Amino acid sequence: MTTDDQLLAELREALETAREVPAEFVAAGKSAFVWRTVDSELAALTDQLGADEALAGTRAEHAGVRTLSFRASKISIELEVTSEALLGQLVPPRSGSIEVQVQDGTRRSADIDEAGWFAIRPVPSGMFRLHVRTATDDVITEWITV
Repeated sequence: MTTDDQLLAELREALETAREVPAEFVAAGKSAFVWRTVDSELAALTDQLGADEALAGTRAEHAGVRTLSFRASKISIELEVTSEALLGQLVPPRSGSIEVQVQDGTRRSADIDEAGWFAIRPVPSGMFRLHVRTATDDVITEWITV
């Protein structure tokens, strides 16, 4: 038996063993992974205003801007969604970092300056949430789609 044959036999055995893992074990493992952010506070969506609502009763053209507000116990995340970026600010202002977590598993980070401002480019597609970390806060927003 050659080295390649041995490797293929070991890979075949590993695949067969993986198929034997009960579905309940796989579900329990995935559930345990979710708890890694249990210490983060959830910021709830408290207000959203889309471009259509902002222009109701006017003759102006569609502005393409949408605003969202998230609130946690000590901090708010004010977010403006444009065609090119998510622009936001923390209230009260503080510096830190923000991570966009897209449901497909991709992540991007951006810095939050001392005035609390941040920009995320390009706008995420599909469902995503924001994870804000400052010296005093660790906050995750609800899942949203824009």
